[in-house]
Parts: sequence; C-alpha cells; structure tokens
Amino acid sequence: DVTDPTSPTEVGPGLEINGTSNTFVLTGVTVNGNAHRAAFLAMMRDTKELMVLDVSNDAAPVEISGATLNLSGSADADAVYVLGNTLYLGRDRNSGPELLVYDISYGEDGAGKLTVSLTQVGSQDISDDVTDIRVFSTFAFLATEKSNDELQIWDVSNPSAPTAKTHYE
Repeated sequence: DVTDPTSPTEVGPGLEINGTSNTFVLTGVTVNGNAHRAAFLAMMRDTKELMVLDVSNDAAPVEISGATLNLSGSADADAVYVLGNTLYLGRDRNSGPELLVYDISYGEDGAGKLTVSLTQVGSQDISDDVTDIRVFSTFAFLATEKSNDELQIWDVSNPSAPTAKTHYE
C-alpha cells in the first residue's frame, strides 16, 4: 500500500513464483461487469517463460491456471508488453523467433475468478536477444543486443506478420 509514499506497507504475504521476473506488465480488465487486474511476467526461466497472475486481490495474488507459456527451447523471456488485447513477448536468441505476438482473451470461471487465454498470432526472428519492447499505435520498438541494430522498429499493424521498418545503432 503506497497511500503514504513515505511509508509503504506490504499488504499480503506475496506469491512464490520460483524464479526471477525480468519485467512485468499490469493490466486492468472488466469481465461481465467485474473489474480484474492481471500481471504478465517475463521470466528468467527455461520453462514458464511467461507467467500470468490474477492480482485483483492485492493481499492474495494467484497464478492463473492454463495461462502460463512454456515455450520451446531454452531461451528466457526478457520483455513483455500489452496493448489492448495483444501481448508482445521478447526472448533471448534461440533457434526460434525472438519476438512473439499473442491475442489475449479474458473471461471468468464459475466462481467469478479471472481466466486468461493466450493464442499465438505471429512471430518474427530478430536474430538476437530482445531486451525490451514498447508499442505505440501500429509500431513495436524493440531494444536488442544485436550489433548495429540495438533499436529496431517493426510494423505490427498485422500482428500475424510483423515487418521490419528501420533500425538504429
């Protein structure tokens, strides 16, 4: 609780995630008239590279069953960004794509708890680690470790086929 910024207090016991989160994004959604909050965590793990938590109850966050992504290969997730119902995930260099794009569907179970479903709609090989992502309008700005391409701009107006627009050293 940061109501008094000079004296923040812990509101609950937290949640053991058994790993390190490189970064995370919080979103607020309304489902069936009920307000919910979800946290999407890019994890430094070979499995469960993306964890999704229901943080609607500050004192008792819970992992959303079935929303976690276990991607192929051993590359960690380094970056995550959510814009609307689209999630952008950046990974370490691997044998597969380092930029992945997912459609997010929100719902509720019979008890009114938040459910999240992720469907991959696109991907792109960046050929190096994607360390950060920001999306504005129809453009994704990727920070990478690629020499001479540290900042890349991608057109994501068609999430199923991201296309490179330009890059900066």
